[in-house]
Amino acid sequence: MYVSVTGLKPIGLISWIRFWTLTIPASKDAKVADEILHFAFNSRNGFQRTLNVWKEKEDMLAYFPSSSHLKAMNLFSKIGIGKVCGGKVKSVPSWDDASALWVKNRRLY
Repeated sequence: MYVSVTGLKPIGLISWIRFWTLTIPASKDAKVADEILHFAFNSRNGFQRTLNVWKEKEDMLAYFPSSSHLKAMNLFSKIGIGKVCGGKVKSVPSWDDASALWVKNRRLY
C-alpha cells in the first residue's frame, strides 16, 4: 500500500474560497478512484489535510492527471502554504501516524 498525506494552509479569504472550490471536486474524484483504499480529510493547526491510501504508488499516479486534481495542484501554491509526503505502508495509518510521517518527511510544494 502507498499513503499520500497533503497539508495546505490557505492564506486570506480569496484563498479559502479558491481552496474549497477546487477541493470538493478533487475529493469526490479521489473517493471513487480505482484502487483507492482509504480517503480522509481533516484540519489541524490551520492546515487542511488529506490522507489517501492506495493499493500501489502507481495507482495514485494514475489519479494525478485527472482534471479536478490537476487543476487543484496547478493552483496549490497560489492558495497558501502546502506540504506533501508519501510512502509505503503496511496498513492504513491513523491520523496521528500520518501526521508524524508528514512532519518528518514532508516537502514544500
